[in-house]
Amino acid sequence: HSCRSCVNFCSVLLLAALPGCGGMPPEPVDGVKPAEVAPVAVVPGQTATDNMQADALAFQRALALMRAQRYAQALVIWQSLADSSGDSVLALLNLGITYSRLGALAEAGTSFHLVLQRDPSNAIAYNELGIVERRQGRFEQAEISYRRALELRPDYAPAHLNLGILCDLYLQNADCAMHHYQAYRKVAGTGGAPVGLWIKDLAWRYPERQVESIGE
Repeated sequence: HSCRSCVNFCSVLLLAALPGCGGMPPEPVDGVKPAEVAPVAVVPGQTATDNMQADALAFQRALALMRAQRYAQALVIWQSLADSSGDSVLALLNLGITYSRLGALAEAGTSFHLVLQRDPSNAIAYNELGIVERRQGRFEQAEISYRRALELRPDYAPAHLNLGILCDLYLQNADCAMHHYQAYRKVAGTGGAPVGLWIKDLAWRYPERQVESIGE
């Protein structure tokens, strides 16, 4: 198989490229773990304390389900939390991430847009929206979303990584890919995705661009 045919079987969470992938970057993945701060909301007929405790328990239950990859069950809880605490950005953000995990891209996009209506400076939502747009084949819009995330948080490693992959595999922009792979490695350190391999691969594939290959 060619390098590009194996990208779906690689994960940017791996610390080394899989055999046969030749160092090529894989598909983007969701840039964050579920947000792990319980929402605060008050339901009529309950005291604030009772309801906060109930929401906190539901929030932690949904997180546990997501960690177990039981996304359909987690979805029910996030929907309930988003409905009962309409101003909860975290519930909406996790709802969108869960929809994305389930492949419900339109619903995921809607959730991330709702987050951004309430919190326009949410870099995580822009990054996650970019992933959805990339998966929908809307590459130019995905680039805009990733760049907006980086305008808000210039050191946000997942957006650097995902923009680098987008530029590399989908936009064929070697300079952009190199810049963001290097930026990712600078902020993520040695514990992240194996971008050093991808930087070397870029330099090999685009020697006429004189992109700089920096060793591990």
